Amino acid sequence: MIAIINTFIFVASTITIQFFFGLALALVLNRSFRGRSFVVAAVLLPMMIVPVATGYIWWMLYDVSYGPFNYILEAARLTTHEAPIKWLADPSLSLLGVIITDCWQYAPFMMLVLLAGLQSIPVEPYEAAQIDGAGRWQTFRHVTFPLLRSAIAVAILIRTIDAFKIFDLVYLMTYGGPGTSSEVASFYTYLNGFRFFRMGYASALSYVILLIVTLFTTIFLRFLRRAER
Repeated sequence: MIAIINTFIFVASTITIQFFFGLALALVLNRSFRGRSFVVAAVLLPMMIVPVATGYIWWMLYDVSYGPFNYILEAARLTTHEAPIKWLADPSLSLLGVIITDCWQYAPFMMLVLLAGLQSIPVEPYEAAQIDGAGRWQTFRHVTFPLLRSAIAVAILIRTIDAFKIFDLVYLMTYGGPGTSSEVASFYTYLNGFRFFRMGYASALSYVILLIVTLFTTIFLRFLRRAER
């Protein structure tokens, strides 16, 4: 039960953060400026890194004794060397640490899909909105957002399905701990199948995860079809 709750917390948090952060980046990078191609390529770099390498990199960044995060906080006098923040060893912060890492790696994917959607929007609706005297917020609300709905749906759907399968970052960074504070459904299934050798139970858990993802996908697609009518 804890693994299911942690999975839903992880999925909801990562998708929400990645969507708003990716949308903000897409809106900024949709404009023409010098060095835009280089900036887009630089933003996409985290997505190109193997998840195993990402897990090790962020595990070192979170390190209590030698990690740069605690060093920066100590330099800013927000923490002390005697009482550092235990990012991955604190039950209240371990899942948050994995969420931040996943957002860093996959927010560029959200940005890439939304940027492609923005660049596919024709110029005519913006010209009509400008003639009608619409401001930036009104243009975004009544022109950009409705025309970007399909790209948003694709980005959210792909990332949600992928987030439900999160395993590698949890395995490398926290191993589901401390205790079960960062244990997610896929990792719980792995433990039962390959550590406790409860193969039947692990197989049943795999089908439950598949059922949850399928149910979510079906509901999401039906909601999207109704919204487009």
